[in-house]
Amino acid sequence: MKVGFIGLGQIGLPTAIRIGKRIPVYVFNRTHEKVSKHKGVIGRNSIPTTLEEMHNKDVIFTCLPSTTESGSIIRKLARESTLPKTFVDLSSGCFQESRQIAQDIQPHTYIDAPISGGPKGAAAGTLTSMLGTESLKTNVHELVKMYSKKIVCCGGVGNGNAIKSVNNYLNISHLMLASDALLGLKKQG
Repeated sequence: MKVGFIGLGQIGLPTAIRIGKRIPVYVFNRTHEKVSKHKGVIGRNSIPTTLEEMHNKDVIFTCLPSTTESGSIIRKLARESTLPKTFVDLSSGCFQESRQIAQDIQPHTYIDAPISGGPKGAAAGTLTSMLGTESLKTNVHELVKMYSKKIVCCGGVGNGNAIKSVNNYLNISHLMLASDALLGLKKQG
């Protein structure tokens, strides 16, 4: 099985490192510096590649700012590939857009798989993965376990991103409430 990883940002890099510590992983990032950093940590299991060469990988992870960016790349790679592949999109995004990506790339498989736990969780392998699928194929499940402590299959395409959106909403709401409460306490001395 050939595994690709696109997007080596704050969470993508440590996630790709976790995978690369166990199996060879083909990596691409728009800045070469991040690819070099991955290679420096992983060594021979890190195989730098071009975006164009990514189309012949069996499982391709994307970890980009949103489903808009990942969807554009996934659609391009799906058009260029004749063999069925699985795209696992770690990007947080829009559940409707996730469903459209899945429809657009058939017969390939698209799984929205946003993660929670930040860069520290990615480095420690303790992320929570919210997957927009009923279940995972064994090979994909083993890959997700390399960086996740908790894996939740949320029922169908787009549901992972819907749940991640609610998770973010609740997190921000709690931060705002806590800030307001602390300001009230400070005011009272």
